Amino acid sequence: MQEGIKRHSLIKGRKFIAGEDDVSNITFKADDEVIKKARKVAIEKNTPLTRMLREYLVSLARLEDEKKSAALSRLEKTFERHSRDMGRREWSREDLYERS
Repeated sequence: MQEGIKRHSLIKGRKFIAGEDDVSNITFKADDEVIKKARKVAIEKNTPLTRMLREYLVSLARLEDEKKSAALSRLEKTFERHSRDMGRREWSREDLYERS
């Protein structure tokens, strides 16, 4: 990282400043034509290809977090909607297994 330049990323909707220990490098293979087209898109957007890829990965991770959160919220609402008050529990687990 260049002196005085800090990288910013979004995780779960919050901004944080990533230091050298907070990021990982990855290597992957893709078809040459795909890479050429992606580079052209990056040039048109006046942004480095690596930034576009990083932003895509952050977006993908955030979307998955949002999907899981929404599913959990729906499940909790279902439990709230269908749960019933069963009254005070006046028995213990041992009572259930007690035999006369």
